[in-house]
Amino acid sequence: MMTKLYYYLLGLLLIISVQSCKEKEINDPTNPQINLEEEVEAFRGETMQIQAVVTHEIGVKAVRLYQPDWSLDRTINLEEEGSPKEFNLDYMFAVPTDAADEVTIEITATSVGDNTTTASQKVMTKASESMYLMAHNLEGRDANWGDPSTAIKMEKSSDNPNEYSTVVTFMSGGGSDAWGSVLAIIGQTTGVLPFNAVVDFENVPEKYKDSEWWGSDNNYVQESNYPGYVKFDDEAGTMEFDMVTQEDASTPIVEEPGFYNLHPLAFYDNGGKYEVKFNKETMKLTISLTEAVEPPVEADMYIVGGGFPESGQWWDPSNGIPMTSTEEGVYTKTNIEIEAGAEMKFVGQRDWSPDNFGWIAQNEEENNTTDETRAMHNDQGSIPYLFEEAGYYDIVFNKNNLTVTITKVGDVAPPEFPIAEELYIIAGGTQELEDGSWYDPSQALQMNKVADGIFDVTLNFNDLSEDDWGVYFSFVGQTDAYTPINFGLTGGNDDPTDNEVFDLTKPIEDLNYENIDSKQSFVYYYNKPGEYKITVNINDQTVSVVSTTVETYYLMGHNLDGSSANWGDPSTAILMTQSESNTNLFSTTVTFMADGGNDAWGSVLAVIGQNTAVTPFNAVVDIASVDQAHHDKSWWLNGNTYEQGNNYPGYVVYDNSSDEMIFDLVTDAAATTPIVQEPEFYNLQPLAFNNSPGTYVVSFDKASMTLTLELQ
Repeated sequence: MMTKLYYYLLGLLLIISVQSCKEKEINDPTNPQINLEEEVEAFRGETMQIQAVVTHEIGVKAVRLYQPDWSLDRTINLEEEGSPKEFNLDYMFAVPTDAADEVTIEITATSVGDNTTTASQKVMTKASESMYLMAHNLEGRDANWGDPSTAIKMEKSSDNPNEYSTVVTFMSGGGSDAWGSVLAIIGQTTGVLPFNAVVDFENVPEKYKDSEWWGSDNNYVQESNYPGYVKFDDEAGTMEFDMVTQEDASTPIVEEPGFYNLHPLAFYDNGGKYEVKFNKETMKLTISLTEAVEPPVEADMYIVGGGFPESGQWWDPSNGIPMTSTEEGVYTKTNIEIEAGAEMKFVGQRDWSPDNFGWIAQNEEENNTTDETRAMHNDQGSIPYLFEEAGYYDIVFNKNNLTVTITKVGDVAPPEFPIAEELYIIAGGTQELEDGSWYDPSQALQMNKVADGIFDVTLNFNDLSEDDWGVYFSFVGQTDAYTPINFGLTGGNDDPTDNEVFDLTKPIEDLNYENIDSKQSFVYYYNKPGEYKITVNINDQTVSVVSTTVETYYLMGHNLDGSSANWGDPSTAILMTQSESNTNLFSTTVTFMADGGNDAWGSVLAVIGQNTAVTPFNAVVDIASVDQAHHDKSWWLNGNTYEQGNNYPGYVVYDNSSDEMIFDLVTDAAATTPIVQEPEFYNLQPLAFNNSPGTYVVSFDKASMTLTLELQ
């Protein structure tokens, strides 16, 4: 009986459990919410970023992006992330070069209960206004001739809309693959068409041609995929080339199908930093040397031979690979890439004599052996060491006893950018970090680890000018020292935008607090206060800095009818509405009190950019520029009307003869200084109306820094 009752109860429990699960599965009555911009802009042939906030009270299981004409069909599965209740969509993808002027991207969100919501993101596309340097063999850049997406965006001139420029560093000795540093211009990063500009090889000035390179017999010949090299004219300081378009550029090179058949402007052995400028109207490319390559490192011992891809060494002692002295007579070279069949000897100077170390030749068979224990001697006729296996090696040469120790480190290179388990930011000019963290990593702020090799942090930048050094930052992988892991950022100008991507720089071995200002690369943000999200991606060696500040402006006021605005409390400031037709224009409507209001101050106004304080942004009346016609000479302290030193710099009277009054505004750096007589009030220089009652539309134009009042 107990057995039957047991199984009956167990079955009932299972039925209830299954029914409960089913009820739970369908107990999801709501659909996900998708919040996105009504309309966004994108450039054809460039990448665009699509953003949205997806929410659901139980959880979001998946988000799909779909645009068939763009071959976009991407589903982001969020179940592994626990189906968050809020998901910030932030997805990058390429816009086709033939995209229509207006397209719609479908965004479909699915909840854990399989309820769905589909929203449409309207995208208005237009022709790209950007230019990119398509390049190969540039120091510190991953620009690759076979991948236009790695092309370098050029800076558009503020003086000439047709001129673009960037600064790059050419490799010496042909670079990593003996191509040399090669250049072309493209107008998109999705391919080399529709726009490209390549060297007009038929009209390259003879004085620029390098007749000494190994393929000089086809120097600038039409049929060659490599139409010759040029040599930088040091005397000229600047070289100018005519550029033409190449309509067959998408034809792959037969021998190297991963590369585009662009006719490059190629520099074989002209290491150094160069400014590259392109004028799309004149189709001229100018190249100027800005920093010559550093002189070769002088050492007591050098490797010579052939088969070292990272250097231009080919049996040339003047270009020998320097070794490091670790003790008297002992020299090392670590992590050096060596090809199969490579040969190696050692010289003690940048010449073949007097020190020329190799192995003793005994017979033909032993000449080709890889037995490093063979006897060595100092003689120009000595035999080189032969490497049978490619890889990365540590080499130790002991001149004292003429022995060499060769250790293979591995088949692949140690990472130039080590993937840190933890990452910290050091900075100057931010609210979250003391400026001293720049010189003391123990004060660094730990960043959030998003994924392996990806870290982010949100900082508030102070409002600092160039005189104050601005805001700057770099990164370390530990807090006890700058080494071994440290990263800088480069590639931007001295006044970056609010949404920019920079190149990450490799760790510096001897970085310390004494040399960080001169050795570490960093960019400055001047007069760019606000909240920014900084993301470091060690995997693709980039740093993105994105402004997350929502731009708002408030009317800081006093003695306004029907308003609680109080000069001593910025939190009572009135939020101004942004114009739909002019994003620089913000306005609100207020009513001035008569007879000075509650405390004879009159109705006073200023504009602030936040409602927590009167700094970092405020805009007050430019006292010196107030039109004399607007001065109220009848007010009770008219003797100091609009004088700089007065906390109450005078009143204006509304000019009823015109429809509006316009005032120039400036910032007030002393705004946080309290008024001695009334310490609860801020020392802003107000725009004050003592007896001009009425309702006014007050408009602030942030571009022209003007305030306009219109009586209604």
